[in-house]
Amino acid sequence: MTGGHLKSAFGIIALKNEKGDFFFKAECLKHHLIFGCNHSHKANTWHSTEILYDLKNEIKGIRGLPMTFVWSGEYVLNPFSTMKYKLDVKNEALTSFSWTQRVNDNLRIIVSDHYNLTRLFTDPSKTNYNFGCLLEYTV
Repeated sequence: MTGGHLKSAFGIIALKNEKGDFFFKAECLKHHLIFGCNHSHKANTWHSTEILYDLKNEIKGIRGLPMTFVWSGEYVLNPFSTMKYKLDVKNEALTSFSWTQRVNDNLRIIVSDHYNLTRLFTDPSKTNYNFGCLLEYTV
């Protein structure tokens, strides 16, 4: 609280069981309702999903509706290799991918990309494709 004004207020209901961690959250001051789930299919695979609905209709999200959707996955392929993927859908769909490969105790390689999936189909010249490669050596 600053200057006598409340900055945030949340309400949350959560359920944790063998199928995953589920939650329903209300960001009261923003008038957002959020439903999400985090779960694992196997010992080395995790997924997370979150859907946000804006009761004030200030967010122009999926197809003009006041809602957004985020899905992500992380996959440990072996003790030295991890892959991550994220799909973030608001008024456009953005996708991100990264792969981390540990070569030895000192060297790891990270390859990633990010682009606008919506524009890939509607205006391919404006996908804002970004690709990166990082060689990280620690002593």
